[in-house]
Amino acid sequence: KISANSAATAHGVAGPLGRVFEPVQTQLDDVDRRITAQTAAFDPALEGYVAYAFGGGGKRLRPLVALLSGGATGSLVSGHLDLAVIVELIHLATLVHDDIMDEAERRRSQPTVNARWGNSLSVLLGDVLFAHALNLSTDFDDTSISRTIARAEATAFVHPSPDMLPERTSRTAPCCGRVWTVRLMVVLVWVSE
Repeated sequence: KISANSAATAHGVAGPLGRVFEPVQTQLDDVDRRITAQTAAFDPALEGYVAYAFGGGGKRLRPLVALLSGGATGSLVSGHLDLAVIVELIHLATLVHDDIMDEAERRRSQPTVNARWGNSLSVLLGDVLFAHALNLSTDFDDTSISRTIARAEATAFVHPSPDMLPERTSRTAPCCGRVWTVRLMVVLVWVSE
C-alpha cells in the first residue's frame, strides 16, 4: 500500500492533499509513463523540446481529477487513463502558451520553453501538443468524447477570461481550467459507460 507521504512526494503535493492521490497512485504512475512515452510520437526534430516540456513534472492535478471522477462512476478502465493523458497534454500546451503571454522565465524550477528557445518554437510546441492531444482523443470509439474535448478547447479560446486579453495587468494564469473541469466530468461519464 502506498502511503500519503509517498503519494505527496511523487506529485509534489504535501500535507492532507497528498492523501487524495493515494487511491489512484498506481494509475497516476501509469499516466506519467504514458505521457513520457508520447515523446516518441512527435517528429524527431521536436522530440527533444517535447521531452523538455514533459520533464518539468508537476502535480498532475487534472489527471488526478480525471481518475478520481472515473473511479467514482465505476471501475477505472484504460479509457480513463487515456483521458487523463489527453487532459494533461492540453494543460501542458496551455502552460507553454501562457509562459509566452506572461514572458515567464521559469516554471517548475526550470527555464520555460520560451525563455530557452523563444516565442516561435514555443508557439509551435504548444500547438503541436494541442494537436497531438486532439488526435489522441480520436482513438475513443465514441466520437462524442473527442467532440466534447475539442469543444472544451475551443470554448476556452472563443470565450477567454478577462485576464487572457492583451490589456491584462496581472501575471495570473488563464482560467481555462473552469471550462475543462465541467467538460471533463461530462466526458468521464461517457468513458465509463
